[in-house]
Amino acid sequence: MGSDLEMTRQGARKLVEGLVQRGYARVARDATDARRFNVELTASGAAYAEAIVATIRSMNREIAKNISRDDLEVALSVMQTFTRAFQERGA
Repeated sequence: MGSDLEMTRQGARKLVEGLVQRGYARVARDATDARRFNVELTASGAAYAEAIVATIRSMNREIAKNISRDDLEVALSVMQTFTRAFQERGA
């Protein structure tokens, strides 16, 4: 999971522990592989995730009203350049 999120195993573990403590997720050992753990959202975790997605979509719509497509493409290109630079440096 950590590599999927581009974070260390320790970071992924802390993230999951925080979600569990807040009641947003639950963890169970895998039925076929005792070394693995399965993480799933609780009903409140799914509702919270849906609220976050709705907020992001709303913000994107507001941004799109005020920024041209060309400007958005430039901004995306700049963000991708920064992302590559950080990844190359191992940040």
